[in-house]
Amino acid sequence: MKEPMPFFAASSTRILPLTKVAVHRMLPRAGQLHVRKDQAVTAGQVLGRSATRELVHIVPAARMLGVRPSEVIHFVVPEVGTTLQRGDLLLSRPGRFGRGKTFRTRVAGVLSHVRDGLLVIRPASAVYELRAMIDGVAARIFPGRGVVLETNGTLVQAWWHSGVEGRGPLQALSEDPDTELTVESSEAAAREAVVMAGRLSSPEVVDGLATAGVSGIICGSASAAAADRAVARELPMTLTEGIGSLPMAAPIFDLLSQCQERPAALLAEKAGRRPEVIIKVATDYEAALPQKVRPLVVGQMVRVWRLAGRPHVGRVKHIYGRPRRTALGQPMAGADVELADGQVVFVPFTNLDAIYTE
Repeated sequence: MKEPMPFFAASSTRILPLTKVAVHRMLPRAGQLHVRKDQAVTAGQVLGRSATRELVHIVPAARMLGVRPSEVIHFVVPEVGTTLQRGDLLLSRPGRFGRGKTFRTRVAGVLSHVRDGLLVIRPASAVYELRAMIDGVAARIFPGRGVVLETNGTLVQAWWHSGVEGRGPLQALSEDPDTELTVESSEAAAREAVVMAGRLSSPEVVDGLATAGVSGIICGSASAAAADRAVARELPMTLTEGIGSLPMAAPIFDLLSQCQERPAALLAEKAGRRPEVIIKVATDYEAALPQKVRPLVVGQMVRVWRLAGRPHVGRVKHIYGRPRRTALGQPMAGADVELADGQVVFVPFTNLDAIYTE
């Protein structure tokens, strides 16, 4: 008897409480590695170094401060020519009622120019240092290029990242996946923590968290303005649902809420790999590597995109072997999905994201 044709969701997301995580840490250019195969490494350890191109760092000071370009010079703290260390105070604009703005540099270098509302910082060193970001073991070595680290941990795949990686103890600042992170709630953020909340829309909250010295932000979604501010301030930010005003998927929020105070690493998208949140799990249990993407089956947990403008999580109830007509009359291949409230809806495969928890 001929087996039925397998059907796959348009995308898949891994939300794994305990798995063996393989993390590729690669140098931007060929260089020298300082780690050997099977060596244990710590999160802050330098794995290798390589020469970097002499790229300058541009700080859009006028936009960050909300002033005219000609006024920026009045709020620059260091003098031109000063050598800066990461975290040094760069800009300070006084304000009433404690609402002033301060910005610290996220890179080390020399402040070489203040021009047209921009600050130009040239790198003090032409050497790039590759750090591990997680505690683990060097399972594979690519001579002169990078390392594959393996560790037991919690893995959550995300959909957007600000491009700057960070790590620190996880701290939840909201009690449900749809709560927005506000100026008031963000005041509880601990220095060097990776803070978590349902949603974020205000760029001012990003400014406050950066000033407070957090190591990163995890949210379900963020407005385009808040995401741009995180990029401008070089603050690590990971969004599990993407840009917009979507709540964090309940399974992700529940899992991360159970991981408070554990060290979390926010890793950027690289070499086709999606952004990831990796949380160290201290256990002697030998976890297995994640399984490959599998065809949809009845009972599979899925995330439904573009249903009433918000993602919903449910389980596959029936898979159709032939296309069905949607509410708009268009024939589409898909499946019936039972949502958390018991409602059953037909969803095209193109709108399904398969969630794997094992």
